[in-house]
Amino acid sequence: MLAVILPSRGLIHSRTIETLIKTIDRYAYDFKLYVSHDNPIPECFNIPIELALKDNPEAFIIVEEDIALNFDTLNAMIQSWVFDKTDIAAADYLVAPGVKAFKTTKGILTGGLGCVLIKASVMKDLLPFSDQTSYDMDMNPFPSLPNGYGHQDIDFYVRAFMKNYKVKVCGEVEHLRVIEMGKAGTNNGVHKIEAIA
Repeated sequence: MLAVILPSRGLIHSRTIETLIKTIDRYAYDFKLYVSHDNPIPECFNIPIELALKDNPEAFIIVEEDIALNFDTLNAMIQSWVFDKTDIAAADYLVAPGVKAFKTTKGILTGGLGCVLIKASVMKDLLPFSDQTSYDMDMNPFPSLPNGYGHQDIDFYVRAFMKNYKVKVCGEVEHLRVIEMGKAGTNNGVHKIEAIA
């Protein structure tokens, strides 16, 4: 069984749900969904993962609340895990116009947790996710933002590197952003959502 983790802080994009369902529906694998509600980072990751561990999954697939998945990328991640024995198979995505999540700094590949497959034994070893900042801030694509934004992502990959886990980037996914909120109390209260380009 593959545990699909949706680490939501309370809201999930409809495109995230649609692309997730359509993508995993094409697989013969047994998937089980675990969702966080109303929890901050990093607890929105740790809580559903701890629940999933009780069901003894083979691997975890994390899909954050603002990611639009696609079959080719998920397929590449699963193929890399199954055939290449990759410990952590991730998808890259834009975190700002023209700025991708993954980069190599001082020989360490770091990136985002927006869409990543993590082998169960690796997940157990690297838990819990933490927003501590003991690493070099040059690795964070958001070094100037407050409250540790992006820190848990980088911390996870730095710790994976220190333990010699194999990390591979296996394609790309879309990263969604709210451009404009619809007006409440109207029938046409449509939110404007776009992928970062």
